[in-house]
This record gives sequence, structure tokens and C-alpha cells, in this order.
Amino acid sequence: MAVRLTVLNDNRGAPGLLNEWGWSVLVEAGGMSVLFDADSKPEVLRHNTRELGVDLSRVSFAVLSHEHWDHYGGMPFLAEQKPGVTVHVPPGLHLWAKGLEVELRYNSEGGKIEGPFSLTRPFLVRALALAEHAMLVATGRETVLVVGCSHPG
Repeated sequence: MAVRLTVLNDNRGAPGLLNEWGWSVLVEAGGMSVLFDADSKPEVLRHNTRELGVDLSRVSFAVLSHEHWDHYGGMPFLAEQKPGVTVHVPPGLHLWAKGLEVELRYNSEGGKIEGPFSLTRPFLVRALALAEHAMLVATGRETVLVVGCSHPG
């Protein structure tokens, strides 16, 4: 079982895709797909998923690495595509979710989520007053670590 990563935006333009400051990647493994972070704007996520042939209504769940606008800004588009989607988040206020049809699952301990997906224990970034975590994907053949900004280093 292989891990497949489809970068939806990473601050660098590609032909036919919109580019904004932000980060979002679709991670597929074990018959599941996970949206890790949601870029900075719904319009960017909408355009780039369409161009790349990605259907967010099929994601198993989403993960938010940390609460910065360039990682959660596209969440309204995800909620529109998959109402009620579960979003695993580190501890925080998560004011961006107000009014969105999403189910927040707070993760303060890390550990297995579902299938081959696990979260690291959130790192507290005191200077930024936020918690951040990364996602591990372990398929037996390989282990992949997916990160947001890696503020803790």
C-alpha cells in the first residue's frame, strides 16, 4: 500500500493552478483520503481541486495543523463539498469554524486517528500562542510525515 500526495497549493504556482500564500495537500493511503490543511482562500481550493480532478466530497476527514489563516482559509469550501466533515484540530479557539458545518475533534495527545493515519502530540509554540501538530501515515512499507509550517522547528 503506497502513500499518494497531491499538493493543492504550496506558495508556488503551477501551470493552470492558482497560487496564494498557503498550504494544502490531499493524502491518500489505505483506501482513505485526508485533506491536510486547507490553504488560504476557498476560491483557490475550489479552482485547484477542479483543475487537479480532486473531489473533496470523498475525503474521509481533514486535519488542521495549526490555526493560521493560510492553513484554514479554504475550510468553507471543504464544508460546502462535504457537510459535517470531521476536522482533527490541535487545542485552540478555532474561531474560523463558527458557522461552518464541520465537526471539530480536538487532539491534545496525538496518536492513531483512523486507518494508517496518526497525529503527533501537538507542539506548543509559545511565541505564536498556538499549538501545531503533524500527521504520520504508516502503511507498513513506508512512513510519511506531513507537516504544516513546523513552527516548533
